[in-house]
Amino acid sequence: MITIRGKSEDGLQGVADVLAKYKEHHHDADIVIYRQNSVSVRVRIVDPDFDHINKADRHDIV
Repeated sequence: MITIRGKSEDGLQGVADVLAKYKEHHHDADIVIYRQNSVSVRVRIVDPDFDHINKADRHDIV
């Protein structure tokens, strides 16, 4: 599931649209997108496929 927290605006929806492609291949992933402030968007992906993979490698995959 891709969740947009707060007001869904075009910028956040665009990020969600791109991450939908990721979600197609990672069905168990939980994705949350939200605007931290006027110039920053946060994306949180919890995916069991990342178990036992270090943080740097996870960033490269995403």
